[in-house]
Amino acid sequence: MKYILYILLIINISSCQNTFKNETSKDVIIDSIELKPRPDYRIDRNDSICIKEIERAKEDIENGIFEYSIHDFGRKYIHQQEIRELLNSKNIKYSPLGENCTDELNCYGYHMDSVIRTKYGDDFIDSILIESKKLSDSKWKTKIYNSREVDSIAYYLNSDSENTIDDFIKSKIHLPDGWKRSGDVVYIRQDIFLELIIDNKGKPFLLENKAELNLKKENKKFSRQILNQIINSVRSMKPWIPAKLNGHKVKTEQLLYINFDE
Repeated sequence: MKYILYILLIINISSCQNTFKNETSKDVIIDSIELKPRPDYRIDRNDSICIKEIERAKEDIENGIFEYSIHDFGRKYIHQQEIRELLNSKNIKYSPLGENCTDELNCYGYHMDSVIRTKYGDDFIDSILIESKKLSDSKWKTKIYNSREVDSIAYYLNSDSENTIDDFIKSKIHLPDGWKRSGDVVYIRQDIFLELIIDNKGKPFLLENKAELNLKKENKKFSRQILNQIINSVRSMKPWIPAKLNGHKVKTEQLLYINFDE
């Protein structure tokens, strides 16, 4: 009887050691992962900043911090809000970096992506993108979509390809007496960025708090006057043709740009 108990004890201890060994091996695989080149990233293992970024990624991973960061300008990672929700549900932070115009390195994101794919599978990010569209589409009654997320964008009947809605609003603005133009200096512009919300009935709303005016110092005193004219022009608009998604009329945001020196 004692001999049998001894055998069982040996088996139990051996099993615990194997379990510990397997878990340790898994951690080692993730920690010493081989980075394989992917088209979404540029890395230079001889670059001192790149080396530091990879070390920072490793340190974050050791502390249980996972972050998916990638350069993209909405071409593939369209449903940003839903991608963030889905990744957060896996305790992964989402940090889109915008378009990589300067071809900068993203070694931190490169290493994180490699570890995330090792942990969750090569198809994990692609599955997140598929689910993000499904989740976004399901919110059609309440969500405010951007133009890349809908089947047909909202448009105004009084505008066409030659005369955009930006031109329509600009035509309603009368620059005040004393307005100083930028002149012939091409890299100095006076402009304004606006955001409209077009609801599912075609009614436009200007988000006044998101208006960004870039004016010369001498013209800043006219900011309120210019903005009031824009508000009045939006209020005077006839209903738009609302955007559509899967046959549903939906709310969308409309970004406008007006250059006062053209």
